Amino acid sequence: MGKVKGAFLATLTWVLPSLAFSQQVSWLPYDRALEEAQRTGKPIFLYFFTKDCPYCRKMDSETLVSSRVVEYLREGFVSVRIDADRQPQLARRYMVRGFPTSWFLTSEGKPISSLPGYVGPDEFARVLRYVIGGHYRSKSLREYLSGS
Repeated sequence: MGKVKGAFLATLTWVLPSLAFSQQVSWLPYDRALEEAQRTGKPIFLYFFTKDCPYCRKMDSETLVSSRVVEYLREGFVSVRIDADRQPQLARRYMVRGFPTSWFLTSEGKPISSLPGYVGPDEFARVLRYVIGGHYRSKSLREYLSGS
């Protein structure tokens, strides 16, 4: 029994950290993300936040940890997490007026759509599918989300 319990605990100490890691978004610095997006052809997700923003914390603790959202972001996007207090020039560049704000860009860095405010995991996953699927080429985000 002791050997089985020890083997089980050893397996857990190896598996749990890798599971935790697999449930995280891979964030890149802005400049590096632009290069990576061009190299891979993946769209870019820019997430603007501030540390004092309660809805940013909610987005971090509910939406950006959802397994489906994390999977879409890891597989289909090059993601950038931008603290607007530390990088105000980027917030100005993308005309961010409130937090959190999500921006989606083509792999060439051209704007697709922005999404201000907190968005729950299910709706955010739909937005990610809209971008990944290239639906922005034929309909607005509003049309897509309403099913039109």
